Amino acid sequence: QLCIGDHITEVNARSGIVGMRKELEETSVHLKILRFPETFVVSLSRTLPEKFGVVHSKRQNSTALVVRKITEDRPLDRWNKKAAQAGDWAMYVHEDMEIVKVDELELDA
Repeated sequence: QLCIGDHITEVNARSGIVGMRKELEETSVHLKILRFPETFVVSLSRTLPEKFGVVHSKRQNSTALVVRKITEDRPLDRWNKKAAQAGDWAMYVHEDMEIVKVDELELDA
């Protein structure tokens, strides 16, 4: 069953927008889905005075911080590049994701 936030990566073993759209015209389809975990742990380290490379803001009516921008060649960007190189897209941090905990400190209102 498809859920909100799922990513279709293949349709009938074809990837790419054009190929997948063509396959969706068939009478039956086999979908390959990428589903991200609800939460996951990102471990970053830095050398001062370097920053972690995440611009964030507080989401209204939430205890979470929202990732607004990821700065190139900073720890979070390097984390993403390693995840992408490994094909581990479930560990890739995207803009608009929420930060709910830093170290052992849970964010609160």
